[in-house]
Amino acid sequence: MELRPWRPREVILFSVVLALAAYVCVLAVEYYLRLRSVQRHHLESAWMWFVAAMILATLTAKRPAGDDADLPPWSATTSLPLTLVAAAIVLYYPAFRLGFLSDDFVLSALAARREFFGQSWAFFRPLPLLFYNAAGAHPAVLHAVVVLLHGLNAALVLRLAAIFGLSRRQSFSAAALFLTFPANLEAVAWCAGIQDVLMTAGVLGAIVAASASATALSLVAVAASLLSKETAVAAPLLMWLSNRTRWRTAAAALGVAGAYALWRTATRPLAEGFAAAPTSYKLKELLVRPYGTLAVPFRGAQLAEWPWLGILLVGGLAVLLVRAAWHWRGRRRLIFMAGALALWVIVSIAPVYSMFDVSGTLQGSRYVYLATAGWSILMAALLLPARSRLDMFLVIAACGIGVFGVRLNLVPWTRAAAMRDEVLSAVERASASGCKEVWIRNVPDSVQGAYVFRNGLPEAIAPIAVSPAAPSQCWISVPFRAWN
Repeated sequence: MELRPWRPREVILFSVVLALAAYVCVLAVEYYLRLRSVQRHHLESAWMWFVAAMILATLTAKRPAGDDADLPPWSATTSLPLTLVAAAIVLYYPAFRLGFLSDDFVLSALAARREFFGQSWAFFRPLPLLFYNAAGAHPAVLHAVVVLLHGLNAALVLRLAAIFGLSRRQSFSAAALFLTFPANLEAVAWCAGIQDVLMTAGVLGAIVAASASATALSLVAVAASLLSKETAVAAPLLMWLSNRTRWRTAAAALGVAGAYALWRTATRPLAEGFAAAPTSYKLKELLVRPYGTLAVPFRGAQLAEWPWLGILLVGGLAVLLVRAAWHWRGRRRLIFMAGALALWVIVSIAPVYSMFDVSGTLQGSRYVYLATAGWSILMAALLLPARSRLDMFLVIAACGIGVFGVRLNLVPWTRAAAMRDEVLSAVERASASGCKEVWIRNVPDSVQGAYVFRNGLPEAIAPIAVSPAAPSQCWISVPFRAWN
């Protein structure tokens, strides 16, 4: 890379960026080590100032001649998508044994009654119910389908990264980061997550098809994603962010999404809280919380046990941003590409802003599954801002942390499955003793964030009924606290 002299204004602005990056790192140390009284909002405010200074410094830097040229296009071989699908199976194969949990029992019952377009469910998502119907009483089949779809989505992220102008090495890194992202686990390991995984496959497929000038296929993919989850109404804007030259296809997709939204609101009431009026707090959370979840995709208990992990992730991201800002200063194409990917996160979550909440146990992390596609591409660009082979070690380390996180986050789901089995076994014993009704005290809601019976208990034990009027010998106590 050709060196060029720094102007005084650039020196001052990048000095401010470095100072704010150091401040963010200091706050991260104090926050995760519980020093002084640093709270999450202090760290969030510091990040906002840091990012604002970095944008100002990069955009106002002198523009190098010829540095905005696009990279030569490339195409992925068939072996790359197959490799990603195989890697998804290897990474998530323990999930095949989890079975149904919580909402799965409700969705399976709806599918068994063939209520694909019925009114008894607050949402209109017929495609996921078709998969539940096909799997029947074999949840392992549905788990396998979700994992395969996750591998397919990683392959689509590979192609999406190329659409954004990333190199072959950066694109494959983005796919690997998406595949191993720890906060994707709720969407991939839980059968009910097929709603998010299937919707994301439709949105990404629509964008890839649009970039290949397959307009009809793109619109079919948009329609399929809308029939999987309502969040897909963001697809037209995501399509435009990915490739603004395909604005006509994005406009047609907006027509499809608009027609769906009008029909949906006219024929079926929205779920409670889905269309709540925006508040300043909700808007602030939309602008901040998704990035916090994506930057540190681990449970609060894990970060309390290993505070160095949070410090490493927050500090490492700050360093990557400073390094990218130095490499990208004045390069408008790269800066706008990074901005579009950052906006991808907000746009993909905006349709569910009123319901968006990711707890310290990563409950609700399925909401960021579509956002993770754009985030992974942005991280690949940050990890590989220049053509240095040493940067690949950073990608390998990031994927290694991701694999560690996925397997670590699988542990609560395994415990949740064991707790479900204990409850069902207790009900089976009560049924064998002649109970037609049971009453279960301390029904387990979740285990360290992994759902057990927040919903679906009546469907899971049918035809046995749940009733507080059950005889005393048909009352069941579950030692839930022992599992947390």
